[in-house]
Amino acid sequence: MKTAPLEVKTELPGRTNAYRIAEVRPQVSGIVLNRNFTEGSDVQAGQSLYQIDPATYQANYDSAKGELAKVKPPPPSRI
Repeated sequence: MKTAPLEVKTELPGRTNAYRIAEVRPQVSGIVLNRNFTEGSDVQAGQSLYQIDPATYQANYDSAKGELAKVKPPPPSRI
């Protein structure tokens, strides 16, 4: 009689649950340009998860800057 390795394989039904769940909520609204993570991967605190289109925010900033320039008096001239 000769010995040989024997592989025992058993398939059983089952369910798994994540041991950690994170709820992600947006802090700003906008169009998502890019997702900076892979679903199911680990992420670090402070890591950017999404890239939001800055066009709306830039337009609002430029508009506010223009309004401020209208109401702000010019600096006194030195003659």
